[in-house]
Formats: sequence, C-alpha cells, structure tokens
Amino acid sequence: MTAGRIRNALAPSDQRRVMARISAALILFALVVVYLDACASRPPPAPPPPPSPVVEAQPTPQRQRFMATAYSIEGRTASGRKAKPGVVAADPKVLPIGSRIRISDAGQYSGVYTVADTGRAIKGHELDIYIANDAEARRFGRRAVQVEVMQGAADSPR
Repeated sequence: MTAGRIRNALAPSDQRRVMARISAALILFALVVVYLDACASRPPPAPPPPPSPVVEAQPTPQRQRFMATAYSIEGRTASGRKAKPGVVAADPKVLPIGSRIRISDAGQYSGVYTVADTGRAIKGHELDIYIANDAEARRFGRRAVQVEVMQGAADSPR
C-alpha cells in the first residue's frame, strides 16, 4: 500500500495525527543525526599530562650557633689571601678553608663570608670576622651568631 492510498483510507483527523507523529519522528531522527555527526567530528580528549618528575628536595642548610669575635690585623690569611672585609677565621675542623657561610644575628656585620683564615685561638664553634677598623672590631666584642654553610670547601669552585 502506498502513502497516497493510506491517506485516502484514513479520515482527515487521523491523517493529521499520523502526519504529526511522522513529523516528530523525522525531527527526532534529524536531531540524532546532527548529534552523532557532532560527536564524530569532535577531536578526542587530550591525554592527561605526564606525571611531573620527582624532584628530590635539596637539604636546607643547617643553622649552627657560633661565638663570634672580630679582628683587624692586616696581612695574609692561612689561605694565602689578604685579610679583607668578607673574610672570617674559623676552626678548619668545623668550617674548612674555602667554605662560604652566611652569618646572621651579627648586626651590621651579618652577611655572606668566606672562611679564609684559621686564627690561633679559634677552636670548635668560634669564628673571627675581619673588620678593618680597630675600634669597630673592639666594639663588636663577643656575640652569639647563627652560621649557615652555603657552600662547603669541597663544593667551592677552584
């Protein structure tokens, strides 16, 4: 039976209902086709990023308590360098010559220093900070400071 015969066999009110259902089915079919087409043309989702490499934490430098005094004697240090600001003397068993350290709690003399001298009376956790002015060196006196080793003698560039 053809579409024309079906239409002629149905009453006009039934024809409207059948046509409405056919129209609804065609619209639904068109929506499904459009949806499937959109899904097919969508690029696949990006793969997840690779896991970040495990970075081993660098050990934080340990702060140690030292007793500091100052000296102003000019001349050559145990390392052969001239005594100058930025140089400290320390016990080589505790802070080897060539070590770079950061001194804090030393007031205006807090900062980064190089261990370049040993000093005669320096034993253990003691250090002498070179200060060019005799009066300033005496005023510095003896104080507790914090020392952080930034670069050991074995690490220092030659």
